[in-house]
Formats: sequence, C-alpha cells, structure tokens
Amino acid sequence: MDTIFALSTLFGRSGIAVIRISGSDSLKTKKIFSIQNKLEHRVSKLCKLFSTDGSMLDQALVIYFQSPNSFTGEDVIELHLHGSIAVINEATNHLKRHFRIAEPGEFTRRAFENSKIDLLECEGLIDLLNAETTVQLKQAVYHHSGQASKAYAEWRKQLINILALIESNLDFPEEDIPTETLALVLSQIQNLTESMRDSLEKYCKVHAIRDGIKISILGAPNTGKSSLFNAIIQRDSAIVSDIPGTTRDIIEKFLQIKGFPVYLYDTAGIRKTLEPIEQMGVLRAKQQAEESNIVIAVSSTDNSMIDINHYRNNNIHIIKVINKIDLAEPLCDDSYLPISIKNNIGIDSLIDRITSIINTEYIFQEPPIITRERHKQLIFQASLHLKESTKNIHTVEIFAENIRQTLNKISGILGNITVDDILNEIFSSFCIGK
Repeated sequence: MDTIFALSTLFGRSGIAVIRISGSDSLKTKKIFSIQNKLEHRVSKLCKLFSTDGSMLDQALVIYFQSPNSFTGEDVIELHLHGSIAVINEATNHLKRHFRIAEPGEFTRRAFENSKIDLLECEGLIDLLNAETTVQLKQAVYHHSGQASKAYAEWRKQLINILALIESNLDFPEEDIPTETLALVLSQIQNLTESMRDSLEKYCKVHAIRDGIKISILGAPNTGKSSLFNAIIQRDSAIVSDIPGTTRDIIEKFLQIKGFPVYLYDTAGIRKTLEPIEQMGVLRAKQQAEESNIVIAVSSTDNSMIDINHYRNNNIHIIKVINKIDLAEPLCDDSYLPISIKNNIGIDSLIDRITSIINTEYIFQEPPIITRERHKQLIFQASLHLKESTKNIHTVEIFAENIRQTLNKISGILGNITVDDILNEIFSSFCIGK
C-alpha cells in the first residue's frame, strides 16, 4: 500500500502546521529532510529539517508512531512545522517526490481497514469535526469514543446467543425445541425488538440535533414576523416594512439556543393573493412550516390569525404568539403568548418556551445510538427479520436464517459487513489530512 501524506491543519499562516505521513515507508522522511535525531515511538523530538540543497528548511517537532500503535495502524510520522506558507509549500514539494498525497478521509479509512476503529466511530469522528454546538459535540463524542458501538455489540452478542441456542437443534430437526429454550429465545427477541423500536422512534429527534432543529415563523402579513426574526437572532437580517408582502422568500439563520443547533426561518405572510411571485412565497412558507420541528404562529392585535390546525396534525410543536400588545389588549385565550417586539416584551418568555420544548423532546436520559439514515435503514431491516423469525419459531432452519439476517444488518452498522459504495460515501466526506 502506498505511503501517503497530507497537511492536517488549514493551509495558511498559523502558529503550527501539521503534516501527517502514514505507510510502510514513513521513516524515509528522515532521509528526505536529513533529520539526524533518532526517532522513538511516541516521543516528540525537536529536529532540524534540511532542503535537498543542504539549506535549513525549518526546526520542527517530529513525532513517530510505530505500527500498529498509531491512528492508522501503520507507521506514522507527524511534522509539527512553523505555520508559514513558504515552509508548508517547501515541505510538501519535498514529500511529493517520494509519497502520494492522501485522498479525503484516507487516513481514517486506513484506520478502519486496519481495525483501529469501526464504521460507527468513523461517523462519530465526522460529526466531531463538524460539531458547532455543545449538544452536537456530546453526541459526536459518544459515537467516536466507541460507546455507541458497545450498544450494538451487545445486540450482536444477544443475537449470536439466540442463534447458538437454536442451531443446537439443527442436528435433531425432528425434535421440538425444549420449552425452556423457546421461552428464553422469545424473551430475548422481545427485548431486542423493543430496543430497536425505541432507537427508531428517537431517530427524527436525533437527526434534528445533528443537522439542526428547524423553527419557522409563520403568520399573516404585518403581524411582525420579520421583526420577531430579527429580535431572536439579535440582528437586522430581515427587511421590516408596513407594506404587506414585503417578505417574499424564506430567510434562514443558524443560531444556538441553550447549546442546541437551530435553524430559524422567516417566511412570507400567509394570505390569499393574485400576485404570482407572492403566491410562490406563500406556498414556500407553508412547505417550510411542514418541514419544521417547531412553528411560531404569529398574530397581532390588529390583524387576523392563520389556521394552524393542519400543522398540529403533522406532529409539529406550535407556539402561538400575539404581537403588538403595546397597541391594544389582546382578544385571545391563554394559549397565546403575548409579546411586543417594539417594546421588547415577552421575547425572553418565547425563548424559554422554545427551550422548554427542546429540553422535553431532544434531551435523552441515555445517548442515542442511531444518528444517520444508514443506521435507521439497517435497524429497520433488522427488526423486520426479527419479527419474521418469530413467525417461524418452530421451523428451525427458517428461524435461524432470519436471525442470521438480523445479525448481518446490525454487523453492517459497525462495518463488519460492508460494501465499497457505502465506505466511499462515508470517507469522502472527510477533509484531506484526516
């Protein structure tokens, strides 16, 4: 296998630039840069690096990780250079003459192929690198550290145990499975089924944490939607006007609310109109609301309310607010949160209401083990095979085959059984140098 290298830090001026080299020829780096120091496993050495013409290139920290005790499982050398663009370019040019530049995610792929980490831990690493909020960070660390893998490994252990209990009867197919064995097997299948169902039910909420909780502001024109949008993000991003139909397209802003990733959407005013462009804006507003986790339905003391019953049926959390209470007494029931964006009344209460929904719906006592559509599909397919197995409990061969298929699906989550297309998709999402 080729020896590869890549810059593992961002290209540009910085205090430190790290170049990582991995492969059986990594130690040739000493000769390439005429390094005189003796390199020892996991010992940082301050070394002088020289160009091919004998001039000094840089003084850098050099760390050697001997196979198999490295991230990739191969011999690895890291060059901790000064973060000068000239130094980076010179070092890279020297290495290119001997080694191949790594593809995106190739270091991590080698770690996977050398059984240093499983596929779930690889995906956790991607999420860790992309984490922007505290909650995303915690979820990513749980997967990257191998904690989620332990849960799947426990499912595999139980399935293997079930298979062992049943296959012991394959040599005597004419005999019935002992009552005690049958009861134990059915009990274990029920527990597994419930665990899989619980994980699948959490997926939509976990997906929202990973990709961002979507909150849409919906209402009739001139109710103060854009003003509320600006108040929440604390910036004048949306144009505010007394002219109905000012907001035509959706405005999106990413922010954190109490450590949770949130995408906030300002939408066009909902009303009947003959103007084609405004009609498109109204349609997009409704579609955005249907795709949201939370809808803030805004009305005002001087304007009509929109029908939000449709969104209730879609299992979307609705927060009803009535704006402009500084102008008139609101004529509505207690289900509405009274606010005045102009006088900054009730905005904190609205944020608290949003936070309460998030805390109730998106915080779990135990960290979720399913974070991707890939996990969801494999667990769903595994649950179908598990359900099918109980229909054939007395036909040992068919029962055992369904348990094997269940085991294969769960093993696929960890990467024990994979196809190249899946691997290519996962590792291509890494940056070069990881």
